[in-house]
Amino acid sequence: MKIVNVSPLLNRGLPLISEIRQVKEPTVEKVRELYGDFGVDLFVGKEKPSLIKEKPKSKNPIVNLFNRVKDYFSQKAEFEPDDTMFRVVNKYIFNEKSGLTKDIEQKFGKSGMDVFHRMERMGYIT
Repeated sequence: MKIVNVSPLLNRGLPLISEIRQVKEPTVEKVRELYGDFGVDLFVGKEKPSLIKEKPKSKNPIVNLFNRVKDYFSQKAEFEPDDTMFRVVNKYIFNEKSGLTKDIEQKFGKSGMDVFHRMERMGYIT
């Protein structure tokens, strides 16, 4: 899967934080099922959950330096408090440039998979 850019037009609807707060009788398990690990980060109050995967550290310091420089200059989209689920999934796929549906399911839960399938039908994902 691949998304070429992050569109500002995809951010219509209820912000993800508000959507999570509307869950009836919320528990960490229920939020994880509906919104994945990212939703749990928001639910427990993590201020800025990352949409970028952590790369494993190498034993070679030159490789680590190269990765930091590459990350600094590459265009990465991060979470904003008013982002909807559609926008969050869009940013995640844009950051990763490719990936697997199981990554989307783990990171964003059932709600994220629904958004992912909508994006496929709309042609945002190739």
